[in-house]
Amino acid sequence: MQNSHLEHQFKVCVFAASSDQVDPTLLALAETLGTALAKRGFAVVYGGTTQGCMGRLAAAVNQCGGTLIGVVPRGLRDLAFDPLSHLSVTDDLHDRQREFERLSDAFIALPGGVGTVAEVFSVINSRLLGMHSKPLILLNARGAYDPMLGLLKALVHGRFAADAVKTTFSVARSVSSAVRLVEGTSRYFADDRQPYRASTA
Repeated sequence: MQNSHLEHQFKVCVFAASSDQVDPTLLALAETLGTALAKRGFAVVYGGTTQGCMGRLAAAVNQCGGTLIGVVPRGLRDLAFDPLSHLSVTDDLHDRQREFERLSDAFIALPGGVGTVAEVFSVINSRLLGMHSKPLILLNARGAYDPMLGLLKALVHGRFAADAVKTTFSVARSVSSAVRLVEGTSRYFADDRQPYRASTA
């Protein structure tokens, strides 16, 4: 990424559904999150397309004049949102996930489908393997992540996963809670990265 402004901005990757058929309250939630992140000066990294919760998130960030970074696999290039501050085109979904984790300083997962859950588990696994320590926040609106949290608990109970899995993510039940967690993270990294400084407004 060549733009020095983008390089120094604190980047929050948002995992979100591409379906337009989800409950309208979840589409509105994506819009609210995009607005909140943009107004606080965070750059938003996301799946790059115009569809579903992803599209609503992108439109909200764009409407607020925020920084929007799309990451799309080559096969979905024609679905990319326009305008974007930066577009990264990858060979496939696996490369897109690697690009998400390379570019981003923190992750927020909105309720989503198979792709979103796969992205969440990839970040959890990367953290467990010590590949990075970037924070992951599950926005557990309407208990959407309760089944996944139950699965993780069962994996720990069955000794398929270590207790440490519970330290790889935080759970928020509202946009405001998720954003507060990100703000705390950005302050923590501020001395090293000199990224976005959270507004007190």
